[in-house]
Amino acid sequence: MSESYNKKDILDILSKLYNNLPPQNYANLRDNVLQSADKITKGSNPLPIVNLLINELTDIIIDNVGHDIPSVIETTNISLKRWIKKHNKGLWISDYGSLYGGNIF
Repeated sequence: MSESYNKKDILDILSKLYNNLPPQNYANLRDNVLQSADKITKGSNPLPIVNLLINELTDIIIDNVGHDIPSVIETTNISLKRWIKKHNKGLWISDYGSLYGGNIF
């Protein structure tokens, strides 16, 4: 992915999620958010990282249908999906290649 995205935008979304999650029930998600932000800050391609977070948030939403979850999970899921649509411009092949650890693209 080219550096045409603003790291601050995605890091702001992740920061809002991290800061508004109750630590007692969402410790693993909070750790994943921190690790993701660290990877993005260090220059990793954010698209596969964000896709993994979207999958994790979607799983939480689906697993808790009918139960209360923090609204920040749903709003972050929507924000991340919008971010992906804005920044994913036909790069899915190289993004999935890097997701699975290959530099073949």
